[in-house]
Amino acid sequence: MRPTPSDKKPLVHPSVLSRNTSFYTETVLNSPCAMKAKEIEIAEEDIIGYTRPREDDGDSDSESDVDDKRSISPLIMSPLLARLPSVKTAGSTRVAELVRSGNASRDEPAAFWVGDNDHHGSAVSTPPKIDTRMSVLERRSALFSPHEFPHLFQAVVGVNGYNDQQVLVENEAVAGLLRRFNVSGRHEAQNVVSLARVYDLDVWSVSNSHIDIYWPQGAASSLPPDLEEVPHTTRSVPLTMTSHKTSEKPDWNLRHLNKSSFHETYHHLDEVEEFMRQLEAQFPNTTKVHRVALTAEGRDVYALEISKPESSAENNDDKKKKKKKKKKEGKHPLGPKLNFVIVGAQHAREWIATSTSLYLAHALSLNSTDLHSLLDVFNFHIIPSPNPDGYVYTWEEDRYWYKNRQIVDSHVKCRGLDTNRNWGYKWHPEPVHGPFKPTHPVDPCSHWYPGGRPFESAEVNGIANYVNTLTDLIGFLDLRSYGQMISTPYSYSCNRYPKDIEDQTEAAYGAVQAIKASHGVHFEAGRVCETLYEAPGNILDWMYSKEGIKYSYAVHLRDTGTWGFSLPEKYIRPVGEETSGMVRYLGKFIAAKLNRKL
Repeated sequence: MRPTPSDKKPLVHPSVLSRNTSFYTETVLNSPCAMKAKEIEIAEEDIIGYTRPREDDGDSDSESDVDDKRSISPLIMSPLLARLPSVKTAGSTRVAELVRSGNASRDEPAAFWVGDNDHHGSAVSTPPKIDTRMSVLERRSALFSPHEFPHLFQAVVGVNGYNDQQVLVENEAVAGLLRRFNVSGRHEAQNVVSLARVYDLDVWSVSNSHIDIYWPQGAASSLPPDLEEVPHTTRSVPLTMTSHKTSEKPDWNLRHLNKSSFHETYHHLDEVEEFMRQLEAQFPNTTKVHRVALTAEGRDVYALEISKPESSAENNDDKKKKKKKKKKEGKHPLGPKLNFVIVGAQHAREWIATSTSLYLAHALSLNSTDLHSLLDVFNFHIIPSPNPDGYVYTWEEDRYWYKNRQIVDSHVKCRGLDTNRNWGYKWHPEPVHGPFKPTHPVDPCSHWYPGGRPFESAEVNGIANYVNTLTDLIGFLDLRSYGQMISTPYSYSCNRYPKDIEDQTEAAYGAVQAIKASHGVHFEAGRVCETLYEAPGNILDWMYSKEGIKYSYAVHLRDTGTWGFSLPEKYIRPVGEETSGMVRYLGKFIAAKLNRKL
């Protein structure tokens, strides 16, 4: 039976989190995560189901307008036949909200790299006197002399008094401008994000110290009046269109992870799919390719299932004995294998997320790697390219395209919707409430467009149905870039905490240390609504709340803005290595929690 994500919670004493028979009781103030509890008034979720009926999972939110809070199941039928039923509302209840005590200041040692001969992951430490609100280029200016390292940067003083960040690669075509707005704290960051929504700007990265916003070439590059007074730096973004493709029958030497040439460069979708086919052919007992969706432009979305088969040395007598034991015990002492889902770049331009998911698939398939031992407990389901139409478009037309490529309306010329806002849990037809809440629904041409209804995206609908067929789900990773963050639910609101927040946070901070142990790169950990911004209809919330995946995380890979989405190919392997360390740690943590032996 699939675990439910949440149950109704009774009124509790502020210092103790009391859970019903399916949970446990503990003193929150003495927990490792330094939690404390406080009571808030929140409303129960509304559930709408297209498929089989589900029990109310007891999730609730604190917004007063519960009519806009919707939880939708994916369509089994064609998305074109969907009809939204009426919303069913429930009452309200008193629950305990867990609040973390304090937040660590953001550290960005991996934001700077020394020239072309730098060692992978060797970051330049920031001296104590460097202001954390300074831009990457300004910090470089404080650390290095421009005469000593002229190839690192070229700076001029802008009208706002800050050093404008120039393109790091000289004599290269420019795709647009990237402005970094310096803020102090989450409140200022959220105000800038809200303004970006109002003006339909392309937000690349968000933290409590800065916001990166992109202006493409040809678009109006002037600043909106509300943003002119915010301290910021500007740099040009190179047009890094890659046309490299290997031969029709590439020999990537997939029998060896470290010697394989596949992880030395980014790959077109054709090569991504060829890699999956070769992996299946070389490891037929471990790897299997599944077709899970068909896109608007007629491409397939594939999932790699990686699992360890039963021992071939086991004879029939042993099998008979085990069957007898099962009948007596009623259940295998270890229980069934657990399922772990990993999704690559939902946003088309995040190439490193697709490359990293392929690296993980390769490492899991090889019995010579440390990661392979996780298959004793877990089956892995990896979807490297959940947005193939958009991914191809970034190779052939617009390197920094964000959405998918489906036609959203016959009367609208623009294409695409944000697939990571199209999931059916707490989906909204417009951005979340805030100081700059729009008065009209989001323009279909907007970067933020969540679709006209949940699961409108064929890719989202197909992936949801595939995951829905899996049992005993325990782990989920949504690989993204950039920002170096590991984030827990919820995305739709910061007024709600998941019931599993303590275990999720403990595992996240351990994963941060596992990443750092690989190449010394620092990641931040926290709730995604805080590390990024509030966004309804997110895949993370769906996987946790509707699929019951306890250990669900959004992972923003390297870097923190030096290269952004244009992360050089030389970092593909080190990012894969440190992400493998994270997955290995999470697997061991989960196995230990469930008394599974690895």
